[in-house]
Amino acid sequence: MHGRRGSISIDGQALGRVTAFSYDESADSVESTAMGDTSKSYEGGLVDGSGTIDCRFDQADAGQDDFLTALRAGTSVVLNLVSDSSDLVGTNVGFSGSAVINSFNYTQSFDDTINCSFGFQGVLTSYSGA
Repeated sequence: MHGRRGSISIDGQALGRVTAFSYDESADSVESTAMGDTSKSYEGGLVDGSGTIDCRFDQADAGQDDFLTALRAGTSVVLNLVSDSSDLVGTNVGFSGSAVINSFNYTQSFDDTINCSFGFQGVLTSYSGA
């Protein structure tokens, strides 16, 4: 499945010119070993999630300009990260849920497009939908 058809919406509005996104999930493991055990044992702990969104700034995209103004560190949002691939015969898979923007990076140089990236923290739900 090729990644070129991915899309992102933030609070229900599509983010344009996305170049990449990632989502990482982890869980604490709590050791529950007791005296007399012959090997260590563990219990699952709290789940945490985080990720990044990379895009190119396009001043002609009014929605994107709004995002750059509103999406600063500390902003709470609802994210949808979607594969949007026709390889899935009309089904989109991805991740959705509430998150907090915890980092914002704006990069501009003379020999490249203006690029932005957002970091987020929050556990997203895996979903499959039309």
